Amino acid sequence: MKRAAKRTVVVYGGTFDPPHEGHMLLLSAAARRLRPAAVWLLPALRSPLKSAPAESFDDRTAMLRAAAAEAGVRAGVSLFEKRRGRTTYTWQAIEYFRSLHPRAELYFLMGSDCLPGFPRWRRTDRILASARLLVGRRAGFPRGAGREFSPVFLDGTFPEESSTSLRAALYCGDAPAGVPAAAMRIIRRRGLYLGRLREGALRRLGPARARHTLACARLACAIAAARGTDPRAAAAAALIHDYAKEMKPEELVRESRRRGLRIPCFGETARRAPQLLHSWVSAALAREELGVDDPAVLRAAARHTLGHPSMGELDRTVFVADMAAGDRSFPGVAGLRRLALRDLDAAAALAARLKVDWLRRSGKWIHPLGLETCLRLDP
Repeated sequence: MKRAAKRTVVVYGGTFDPPHEGHMLLLSAAARRLRPAAVWLLPALRSPLKSAPAESFDDRTAMLRAAAAEAGVRAGVSLFEKRRGRTTYTWQAIEYFRSLHPRAELYFLMGSDCLPGFPRWRRTDRILASARLLVGRRAGFPRGAGREFSPVFLDGTFPEESSTSLRAALYCGDAPAGVPAAAMRIIRRRGLYLGRLREGALRRLGPARARHTLACARLACAIAAARGTDPRAAAAAALIHDYAKEMKPEELVRESRRRGLRIPCFGETARRAPQLLHSWVSAALAREELGVDDPAVLRAAARHTLGHPSMGELDRTVFVADMAAGDRSFPGVAGLRRLALRDLDAAAALAARLKVDWLRRSGKWIHPLGLETCLRLDP
């Protein structure tokens, strides 16, 4: 008499921030290969190996359900990590699913990009004692790599989608091809990935200024990606940097006084170049009207025009992104843009020098703070 085949169960965990086509293709391939009795999607509350997710567990779960349904993948979404309420390691999740399916053949699905780092995961012995690794190869993955873990490799290769790049595009209001349409509908409806902030910021601006704001945000995100820093903060600061730009000079002076903003050389600035006040007023209004409460984001917005002698990483990112944004066309801007992606400090020094040089040639007043920034960055 033939023994009954074991039920097959696939578990696929991840942050899914956002879920993307690479996730869906991997899931579909696993379903075709194993024809499992059950597929479990396991969104992480927070990953032990990554920074905090950009969006909430509930929003990421909603996007994941919608994307899987649209892809025709029959899967359950487990709230195990949310119920635990704390960081969960893979071995703990696998033991939970083993308890749910004690007699099943359990597979843990992953992309091959995770395989080289697998030995550094917690309690890999307990993972491998309870489940087999089911792996989709990414392009360029060595054929023999990871054999020591006895993985089951899916046929073909799978696209290398970067969640970081997708989020950067979403922060700037783009609809990247890698995000499923069902997930995009939820993103737009709920204003995720800075959608609510972006909509509020752009509502104050005319078409040309709105285009500049988005161009600035795109370059700020690109700089952050090149530097390995937070693209969300870079995008947020860029989105609010010109929030008050289209206010009249007398309004900027009035708002600065009313709020008691601490602006260097305020009296002379109000008299000789009141439009410069928009940087500080933009930050103040963004805090009050848009609910921006990150001091670093607000400071970067306030410093984007004149800079500051002690600019930090985010300050420099937005200072350069504003000047070298894709809508700018002055001589040398393309070189400044390329430099920003390679050497932000050098780009900030060059941007400060170009501003001061232009003001001198134009016979315009040079704000002492802008001059001090230039001398500090490019002595």
